[in-house]
Amino acid sequence: MSSLNIDELLIIPDQVLETLICRLCDKYLTVGPISVHPEGGNICGRCHGKVNTTSQCLFECDSVVDLIEQVNIPYTIFGYVNHFFPCVNRYEGCSKLLAFDDISKHEILCQAKKIKCRCCNNYEGTGSQQLNHFRTKHPLNFFDKVYFRFPLNERYSTNLIKRGEDLFFLYFEINNEKEKIDFFVKPTSRYLDDDIDFFCLLKDPADGEIIDQTSLTKRKREGIYHSLLIKDKQYLGDFNLICECLLKRVSRKINKATLMTHKSTNVK
Repeated sequence: MSSLNIDELLIIPDQVLETLICRLCDKYLTVGPISVHPEGGNICGRCHGKVNTTSQCLFECDSVVDLIEQVNIPYTIFGYVNHFFPCVNRYEGCSKLLAFDDISKHEILCQAKKIKCRCCNNYEGTGSQQLNHFRTKHPLNFFDKVYFRFPLNERYSTNLIKRGEDLFFLYFEINNEKEKIDFFVKPTSRYLDDDIDFFCLLKDPADGEIIDQTSLTKRKREGIYHSLLIKDKQYLGDFNLICECLLKRVSRKINKATLMTHKSTNVK
């Protein structure tokens, strides 16, 4: 094992990696053998034994040429077999970059707590799994920009926010009795970094005017608690509000990635 500067590494781009997702577990296709699911999509090596009907292996079959002509082959991954991959628990704090052959061994020791999706209450997964889940099942509750806005048209909701290498859940609840709206920004990592800030404003959707409000913020290790006290009860009763949010780092630390190296980087 050795430590190298992240700038020296060939790392698979996120925009490529996040298209290479297992149909069954929502994890990256970074553990072999990678197979084609009989009903479409791909299966990672973690789930290879979970399919009742026969699946076709991408890397150990007799005729790869015939398989590549099928529509769901993730042939993009062939161009990145000598690159390094982030751990599936990257959003829980694991910063290791790994060769393809090292990933399955690393995942035995690197375990992360699963989080329940409050949008549907029947899905649990780590940050990288929740990322794909929200993109496919709850796209209106997923944001990947510093600044984002959404309508407050229900009493409570859950949103997922991606900011670079960070992932956050944003929970909110409208409290009519206390005439306020409570927000909770919770990172998928264990603790909230000191340089993360969250700002929020409520606006009238008709004219874009800022509604008369008072904000209160409390920072704790597990997240940011943010409350907006509303002076006009009409907005709370009608659920007719636009919420504009800003979630960003005030400063960004320069990190070094820990690299696990192996002699062989060939996909098997």
